[in-house]
Amino acid sequence: MNFSSLGAIAWAGGDVGLSNERQRSGIIVKTGLAGDGKLAAKVNNRNYLLSGKSTFIALPPYAQYKLEIMNDRNSEDSFDIVSGRKHAMNLYPGNVSVVAPEVKSMVTVFGRVRYPDGQLAANTDIHNHIGKTRTDGKGEFAIDIDKKYPIITLVSANGSICEADLDLDKARGAAWVGDVKCALQSTMAQR
Repeated sequence: MNFSSLGAIAWAGGDVGLSNERQRSGIIVKTGLAGDGKLAAKVNNRNYLLSGKSTFIALPPYAQYKLEIMNDRNSEDSFDIVSGRKHAMNLYPGNVSVVAPEVKSMVTVFGRVRYPDGQLAANTDIHNHIGKTRTDGKGEFAIDIDKKYPIITLVSANGSICEADLDLDKARGAAWVGDVKCALQSTMAQR
């Protein structure tokens, strides 16, 4: 039995990458993406699709490259590239550059919040670890949430705290969560 393959394999420390292009250098982009999430990388004005935890982009040696990580226009997902969005590098034969941007999987969440007694949380401030918003007169809200921290905290006018943990595991891009009941919290850390 014979097996043959065309392409490139890259190894840089503990990082390994495969490509169907035959080149002698390249870039490993470590995004840490889970599931079907996709990003795009623009390398010297050529676009490459990034998926999975890491992607290897095989490139010709003896060249300078400018890399930019961005959201893929064909993906349902939305990501916030917190740091490491742009890089510049020179590649020589055998060089493999490793880039590890900090990426957050984001979801724009829409819904309506109720207190534990069933009353609508109208005109109430909502916070999460990256932003804040306010419910309208019907308790409806819209807020961007990092999928790793899907908790919203309501702070009423009298200072009481109520939290809700949202199920966003399968959410992509935007999600309607419907009626959400929050749970009253007895204490909150203060500075």
